[in-house]
Amino acid sequence: MSSRGRRPRSTARDIERYAALFAERTKVMKSSAMRDLMALTERDDVISLAGGMPDTSTFPPDSYASLMGTVAAQSCARALQYGPTEGLASVKRCIADVMAAEGMLIEPDEVLVTTGGQQVIDLACKTLLDPGDIVITEAPTYPGAVPTFCAYQADVVQVTMDRDGMRTDELEQTLTRLEAAGRRPKFI
Repeated sequence: MSSRGRRPRSTARDIERYAALFAERTKVMKSSAMRDLMALTERDDVISLAGGMPDTSTFPPDSYASLMGTVAAQSCARALQYGPTEGLASVKRCIADVMAAEGMLIEPDEVLVTTGGQQVIDLACKTLLDPGDIVITEAPTYPGAVPTFCAYQADVVQVTMDRDGMRTDELEQTLTRLEAAGRRPKFI
């Protein structure tokens, strides 16, 4: 194949030239552990056991085809549009009903439906974190959490876990050390 008609690849000089255009917070961004893990799932020799990656070969094709046929027949136009950012009203009502069955009374308007845990973490960071805030997490923690905290320029301190959860003795030592340095965590 001829290289004629192709754009030349960016050089380090080109990238450096545009670096000043990026937000200051991008200087602390690193490749996400989640992104690196998801890239591995493209390999044929990898079977992902990660959440959100079900074995789709176990889905019954006939049932799926029937369900999609029903969606297409009854609400095709709606199914092909974006939904409201806070979630579909019917889903919010269902969540409120489930919570009521568990003894937690809420109104559907108090529910925010997200596309997953990563979006929730990002929304919490966006609304609650300022650069330099301290977030204490379990170690290990959800792979997408730490890069998201760091993207909002928080300082992340991890506390190891044992079979009962976060080690409270280590947490107390960490809090004492931070307090002595004049710093208080925003989240634990």
